[in-house]
Amino acid sequence: MTKQVLSLLLIFSLYSSYAQVQDAELWTGIGIESKLIKKLSAELTIQNRLNNNMSVVKNTYGQFGLDYKISSKIDAGLTYRLARKNKLEYYESVHRLCLNANYSYKIKKTGLSFKVRARYQYSFDRFSTINPYILPDQKSLYRIKLTTAYKIKSLKVIKPFINGEVFFGLDQDVKHELLTYRLSGGINVIPNKRHTIKVRYIFENNFEDIPNVNHIYAVTYQYDLKGKLFN
Repeated sequence: MTKQVLSLLLIFSLYSSYAQVQDAELWTGIGIESKLIKKLSAELTIQNRLNNNMSVVKNTYGQFGLDYKISSKIDAGLTYRLARKNKLEYYESVHRLCLNANYSYKIKKTGLSFKVRARYQYSFDRFSTINPYILPDQKSLYRIKLTTAYKIKSLKVIKPFINGEVFFGLDQDVKHELLTYRLSGGINVIPNKRHTIKVRYIFENNFEDIPNVNHIYAVTYQYDLKGKLFN
């Protein structure tokens, strides 16, 4: 089943990318997660992204997030990201604030799990105007992401997944307009409860400015500090 879904994902991405500007990207990252108190956890992530067929640094960022468990199925969180984005002649610092809400559901005895994430995202380089020609660059988006994962009983350390995500604009000129969508598939390798390695392929279709398609290959490592830091 998983192989069939990934095959359909690849065929669809090839069909959708016809006659558009295409690029290959490589994302690599490392993260650490810890539970602070009973229902509150924190995560620190560092990631590097290459584009132009994986030859140029597109951006590098550090991200810190807090997540609060409201119930067994619902959690909400706040994330801050500081990125250094390549503007060809210089690197620009861009800040991002995100409000997240997640709903998770597992179908018992099947190994299937589902997760829906709603995110409001606000990005900015500065708050004030430098002069009449240099204005703040700000952008607001909302994003909806659906992830389906499957736990293989015979291979307990491998968990395949697929997901889809859509990005809608909230700024006046692009309000409620579909700006980007992503389709992704991959595996989580979980040798034990502390370590997770995620390997995935992401097909990204971006309609902003010059329409372009990105084929993204991503590898990330996550370390989980078990136990609470504060009692």
